[in-house]
Amino acid sequence: MNLTINQSKLLHALLDKYENSKTYEGTNAVSQNFAVKPEKVWKDYVSDYASVAQVKDFETEMQVLEEQGLVHIDRKNGVITKVVACKEKLDAYYELLGRKQRKDIVQEQIAFFERWMQKGLADYIVIYMFCRDQLGKVKTGKKPDYEVEVCDKLLRILEFICANKEEVLERELSMMILEDSKKFEKQYRAKVCKVLSTYLDFSELLEGIDDDREQKKVILQEFQIYANPSYIYLKGKIEIQLKDGQRIRIEDAPIALSSELIQKMEAIRVKADKVVTVENLTSFHRLKDENCAYLFLAGYHNSVKQAFLKRVYKENPEKQWFHFGDLDPDGFYILKHLRKGTGIDFVPLHMGVSELETCSGYGRELSEPDKVKARNLLQQGFYAEIMQYMLEHDCKLEQEIISYEIMKKNL
Repeated sequence: MNLTINQSKLLHALLDKYENSKTYEGTNAVSQNFAVKPEKVWKDYVSDYASVAQVKDFETEMQVLEEQGLVHIDRKNGVITKVVACKEKLDAYYELLGRKQRKDIVQEQIAFFERWMQKGLADYIVIYMFCRDQLGKVKTGKKPDYEVEVCDKLLRILEFICANKEEVLERELSMMILEDSKKFEKQYRAKVCKVLSTYLDFSELLEGIDDDREQKKVILQEFQIYANPSYIYLKGKIEIQLKDGQRIRIEDAPIALSSELIQKMEAIRVKADKVVTVENLTSFHRLKDENCAYLFLAGYHNSVKQAFLKRVYKENPEKQWFHFGDLDPDGFYILKHLRKGTGIDFVPLHMGVSELETCSGYGRELSEPDKVKARNLLQQGFYAEIMQYMLEHDCKLEQEIISYEIMKKNL
């Protein structure tokens, strides 16, 4: 028998009633009936706007099921009031719908999560804890967060990234695990990051980052999973020696180093007096000072880039270290994050009250999240004078205009 859409909806609804009953659990002392009102299957059945033809078609669909001995229909004045399951035909419902019994599904879920728990216990605690919690839900009659098919792909992704030791792009990961280059981004990135942030502590890493997309990016980069290839841009008097003996000399023309090339470095020597990390690419392009070596790291810095900075610092301990970012609370959170992540005592460059005053014509008002962050930094005593000025004058400044003004002054 080929079921119509409405017939399938009805049988599914009756099975849902059955599976959520004490009869299904085997704890009911009296016989139960399972019935569904017609409007639960087709909401327009009780509408004054449904056409006579549509109503007739729906009633015919229900009548066919009754004639097949699958249901019993209660009517009042010729109108269907409810459709009642024939309990001796419940097994036929499952067969017609190609639906598994909830008990069978639950047993499959239990076996699935127990299997992954054993694997997770041996290797990855995140996998173990996620499966433990999902198993707890299933055993208490609740649904897991995702269907088993989704959980299987999710766990395979988690297994891969927890073991990952090299740079992998999101679309490469998506092809390897999901056989679709865009499926990870569309369907699994958020799920993966939710699981990771539930069982691992990223609070320090994400401090001050309120953009959801940026948070996911930072979390995944901790496992060397990147949306796009990762590069560090450098310019100034810097010399890099590779393990194969090659030397790269950098002057004013910037160069981009891939993470792969960074791993091949034998040594890095800064010939300038100062090292300046820059938050935005436009400002990195504009700034020029023969006494400075510039590094563009793109916003918040992951552990790989922090490790690079630590190495530069270790091999060039006599240099002065500065950071140039946006003159707003986020810019100072990035500075705070940078100092804490590297252990380097970065000093803010061109990020003072004088710049706020000089470039006030380009300033913007603080958003509510800006004000919250500024008050938090003020309370922590982190560059309190600047935070106080921003709050009192309701202003912030993007670094691009500052670097532009510096460039004009030096022409």
